[in-house]
Amino acid sequence: MRIRRAAKAAGVLGTAIASVLAMSGAAHAKTGPGYTEFCSTPLHKPGFACFYSDGDKFTVTDNYADELRSVVKWKLGDRKKKGTSGYIIRTGECHNTKGAGKTVTCNYDFPEGKLGGTSRYLVHFTVVAQDGAKGKPVYSAAGPIAYVSGR
Repeated sequence: MRIRRAAKAAGVLGTAIASVLAMSGAAHAKTGPGYTEFCSTPLHKPGFACFYSDGDKFTVTDNYADELRSVVKWKLGDRKKKGTSGYIIRTGECHNTKGAGKTVTCNYDFPEGKLGGTSRYLVHFTVVAQDGAKGKPVYSAAGPIAYVSGR
């Protein structure tokens, strides 16, 4: 009887922890052989975006059928120039015009290199929902700072 109660309590606790982790607002980074993934929070109104350092690509998923497009707006920074006006060396956007539930991948070629044991180049990105190619963002959610060369 005690074993069943303990198992049931452990199951409830495990479900609660999984729910909290799934719904947390923290962005995540996932590493493994050959890739590093940096993602925004999955279910935000503007959409869900990830940056993959293996191949320098972004994916952006439109989460809602709201007539808005999901867009990743990114800035590439060079840590060697940190503190100068030239820190941001490139900017860009990746637009998902396919609609709700669809994912678009945009592939870039970013510089590689290390500085102080980690990537010299960082990508700052935000995912926004906007009306049209030049529309103002209606919703936005910041993603994490990503390393171009993994960690």
